[in-house]
Amino acid sequence: MVYLMDRYPIYGVLSPLTGNISGGANYKRWYKAPCTPGHINSRPPGVQYWNGNIALFCGMIRAEIIKDVGLLHEEFFICGNDDDYNDRVRLSGRRVGVALNVYVEHLHSATKNKVFPERAAIKERHKKLLKLRRQHRAQTGDYKA
Repeated sequence: MVYLMDRYPIYGVLSPLTGNISGGANYKRWYKAPCTPGHINSRPPGVQYWNGNIALFCGMIRAEIIKDVGLLHEEFFICGNDDDYNDRVRLSGRRVGVALNVYVEHLHSATKNKVFPERAAIKERHKKLLKLRRQHRAQTGDYKA
């Protein structure tokens, strides 16, 4: 992914492909099954713009993005911090992308509901917070907020 970040400076955040989460980083969105991690990792380097949100469980963030938009907001904790950060990266003029030749196995997705049984309530609260932040950013142009 370092190679891709160097080659495509417009991307502020890149995510590897994985199989255990939904969204843009799920390898099934980009490759027809059956597909092995070894197959993905042996592909030529490539990156795909993604207009949805990517999970940052193993993402790569440019240092200048952190300077421009700040760190993840702690108030989100789980269920929303990725979405909020994706928004801020885009508002800074950079893209969010998926590295099509990098696969990382993500095992914790299968257990997150057991670890955080209150996850559904947290997710609902964070959806409301994210909506308020998006409205504020639209009105003020302050993408660090």
